[in-house]
Amino acid sequence: MFAGSNSSTESDSEAVLPAGGTVTSFYVQLAGPPGTAKSYTFTLRHWNAAGTVETPTGVSCTITGTAVPLQCSTSSFTPVSFAAGELIDVEVDPSGNPTSQTAFWSATY
Repeated sequence: MFAGSNSSTESDSEAVLPAGGTVTSFYVQLAGPPGTAKSYTFTLRHWNAAGTVETPTGVSCTITGTAVPLQCSTSSFTPVSFAAGELIDVEVDPSGNPTSQTAFWSATY
């Protein structure tokens, strides 16, 4: 399980990985819907230990509209390896001015 905060400041939202490992699946859940014709895209991000170099992961999922369940997940990507001490976070990209919602994410690591 990872912990982080909702912040536009990168260093406030990154989590340090205590051990090396590989992410093989990614899950996100919203507390409520984004709204009709609106969405949130969540992208898993991988940073070096200093938080200065991002390595693209290609891992993302999108929650759209008012459909239930308010979840997205993916396991159809090349697994992403992390070393102990590297940083992980999730970028959130809203589309269509969605309703503000709390998001929860997890990954199999």
